[in-house]
Amino acid sequence: MSRQFTKEEMDETAIHEAAHAVLFWHFDMGIEYTEIYVSKREDGRRGATSPKKKGPGSFCHDELKETVPCMEGIMVHLAGIAAHRVLRSKVPQTKSGSDWEKATTDAQALCYRPDDDEATLCRDWLLKRTENLIRGWDKLPKAIEALAKALLAKKPVDGVQRIEGSEATRIIEGVCYYSQDD
Repeated sequence: MSRQFTKEEMDETAIHEAAHAVLFWHFDMGIEYTEIYVSKREDGRRGATSPKKKGPGSFCHDELKETVPCMEGIMVHLAGIAAHRVLRSKVPQTKSGSDWEKATTDAQALCYRPDDDEATLCRDWLLKRTENLIRGWDKLPKAIEALAKALLAKKPVDGVQRIEGSEATRIIEGVCYYSQDD
């Protein structure tokens, strides 16, 4: 049997996945779902978030290599890392994990230079840009926190705490458009 995640691990995962969902929303990609797992999966993942608008697996696929959508896709990959830095003042392990690898691969595709310093600089710049985006509009951190809280409050079904896209969108828009805390 898999080890159950601690409360701290669940919180970290919820913030991470909520950040992906909020950036999908922000960049108008839509949200299909966001979910966290109560125990470790065979593939090592602790959660998943999916956009409604899906491409071929990479935001910088050869046929779709338009600069802005590619950059936004890289920023979505980096959203979880950026959220931890902004909201928790923590620097998570960034040199491993599928999000970091996807961001690196897409930055290499965007720059047309695999394994080049230019792609590394591009990815690192987009990480900083993602942090600035989250930090720059005071509603985005609140939306990430609200969605993470809602994820953690979900009753697990088959070891998964899941929020469908329409509910995630309502939570995000409730904070970003309708909250009265200004």
